[in-house]
Amino acid sequence: MADERFVVMTVECHHCNAKQKVHVAARAGFAQEDSQAIPCIKCKRDFDVTVPDRIVVGPFPAQGG
Repeated sequence: MADERFVVMTVECHHCNAKQKVHVAARAGFAQEDSQAIPCIKCKRDFDVTVPDRIVVGPFPAQGG
C-alpha cells in the first residue's frame, strides 16, 4: 500500500452511530460508487457504506467522534 494513493472518508455506523474513517483508493478519472460492508470499531457489527472505490484500509476512530 505504500505506493497506493487514497482519500480519507468519514463514515457512520448505522447501528450505534459511531463515526470512523476509512481509506478509499483514489484513481484518476471516473469511479462508480459501490457499497461495501465494514465492521464497526465500537459495536463490532457489519454495516454497509457507499464509497467511490474500494476501501484499502480501516476503519479507524474518527477524531472527536
